[in-house]
Amino acid sequence: MKRSQELIGMPIISIMDGKEIGKVKNLLVNPASGVVDFLTVHNERWTLGIKVLPFAHVGGLGDYAVMTENESSVIDLSEDTLANELKAKGIQIIDSKVITTAGQLLGTVTEYYVNKENGKIEGYVVEKEGNEPGVLASAFIITIGKEILVVKEESNANLLDEQQFAGEEQPLISEEHPFGREEKTLISDEQSFVKEEQQVAGDTVTQEEGTIKKEIPFEKEWMAKEQPLPLFKNLPNLTGKRLTTDLYDEQGKLLLAKGDVITAEVMEQVKQLGRNKFFELTLKLAE
Repeated sequence: MKRSQELIGMPIISIMDGKEIGKVKNLLVNPASGVVDFLTVHNERWTLGIKVLPFAHVGGLGDYAVMTENESSVIDLSEDTLANELKAKGIQIIDSKVITTAGQLLGTVTEYYVNKENGKIEGYVVEKEGNEPGVLASAFIITIGKEILVVKEESNANLLDEQQFAGEEQPLISEEHPFGREEKTLISDEQSFVKEEQQVAGDTVTQEEGTIKKEIPFEKEWMAKEQPLPLFKNLPNLTGKRLTTDLYDEQGKLLLAKGDVITAEVMEQVKQLGRNKFFELTLKLAE
């Protein structure tokens, strides 16, 4: 997840062109879905109109940059009806009052967390004078307005501190229990026992060996896995290009040295390592 304010000012880089297109100026939030659908783009060379990058065209969102396929991913605001509507609505989220369906004021939104994969707002940081700030999961949001967030009555009891929200698994609201909290888990290790019988002094000794299955929260298990490539319908062909610096795998093993030429075999290796490594490769190419 990314804090919204971490995105502001972040460079947007074209993978195909190997250059910076612009910087993130603002986030356009869709109040109906609670998703950041567009990033507005600032570039000093552009003098006319507003440019946006659809979040659907964000291939990767790291600590340094927003990655997209090419410069044509950035479009004029006027070209997209939804982008125009969201810009007109002016939903900012931050500084919105948070009020429960029972009429209780929980506080004001000072920040929110964005899912790096799909732009969904996962949590809202709520602060109230005299109270410690807490994070409210998106499952408790009923309505996102221009100045007010209407939330479920039990929201106050379900505020989490930021460290807990960012570092631990979040309970999910199930379709069967839309107003209750339900843990969903994924079994990661199979329960297996090996029974060995040994004859010791005429007696049978039974030993059980193995590991009890562990339950790992579904979201944590899924988020820990790199999403498979291709990132786009048509990946850029990087074979034949040279590297400007060394490239290592996740274990620190050298894949390519500075000046080496990228081969089809290396391309496949990098794809298997996931999107972040592929982006790293594109940033190390010589012009």
